[in-house]
Amino acid sequence: MNNVFTVKINNINFADFTKIFVRKSMETLSGIAYFKTANIYLQAQRNLDVFMQDPFEAFINKTPMIKGEVELIDIAYGQDKNYVEIGGRDKTSILVDSDWTNSTNEWKKQTISNLMNIICSTYDIQLSIDVSAIDLVARKIESFKINEGETAFQAIKRLCSENRILPISYGDNKLTLTSVSSNNFMKENLKTGNFRILEGRAKLSNVNRFSSYVVKGTGKETVNKDLISYLQLYGIASDSVITNPDRVKIHLSETELDFGSAKEQAAYIRNLHAGYSRIYIYTVKDWVQSNGELWEINSLVPVDDKFLRLKKQLLIYQIDFKYNKQSGFISELYLIDKNTFTNKNVSIISEFDSR
Repeated sequence: MNNVFTVKINNINFADFTKIFVRKSMETLSGIAYFKTANIYLQAQRNLDVFMQDPFEAFINKTPMIKGEVELIDIAYGQDKNYVEIGGRDKTSILVDSDWTNSTNEWKKQTISNLMNIICSTYDIQLSIDVSAIDLVARKIESFKINEGETAFQAIKRLCSENRILPISYGDNKLTLTSVSSNNFMKENLKTGNFRILEGRAKLSNVNRFSSYVVKGTGKETVNKDLISYLQLYGIASDSVITNPDRVKIHLSETELDFGSAKEQAAYIRNLHAGYSRIYIYTVKDWVQSNGELWEINSLVPVDDKFLRLKKQLLIYQIDFKYNKQSGFISELYLIDKNTFTNKNVSIISEFDSR
């Protein structure tokens, strides 16, 4: 299999890797990459020409993983250890780390795309809008405010989650607004007996799952000044898996709503909680599928696992590409229900759920 990891830092050619870790995720916004190699610079009696904040690019099979800067340098020497470890994150990490300090922190009657451009341009991050999200980002928001002490990413996530938009970094130095994939299929089939599967795991929890999700907020002012609709607006979505009626989650929306959109938002929040309550993790050989293509986040993979009682398509929301000399090249695939990031009226269950 083709598992080639390359990095670009000041035109230095790193080789003889003893450890590699690369994470791509639909949750963290910024990709992560670090590697460890033998301390050839000590052996050659010359200095390592790498400095903090140097431009850092990482690739797997020529596919960009991150494009950011050096954030970690760990150098050690001695009788039992002799290595250099270097790591960094994508440029979009500034959105994750930095609190909003711009004097303007509230906007009226702006589209989501305009608001996202304002936030991203403040940090010199290029914004890309996928065709699947064009209609969603055109929605006009009556009022949006970034709260004091809130990071840019927290504000972005709050704005996007209420409007079923996914902000993702694909390692190309951009923030991409998209929606959950419905047609990006992986070629591999994770089936019981597949020799490339090293480990399968199901993480099921009802700790953060509720029987009812209630969205409350200010409604759209109607022509006939219907104050009841305007001031007492709400939407409810129920989760039949949770049988205790007292487990209720209330969300106070900041987006202007009507009764229909409030119900849709409640359904989205329900599916989000339910999806993350049923996580499946597969460790597989190599960084690529059997056809040589890399595993990708926001893509669907068929799973047929008699031990975990699975027979359905699942969504890959996170991938950890790993290497060390003991285990070789492996990929850890984090999977959730394909309806997690939708407002579809579905029940997200596993075969371990009681009925």
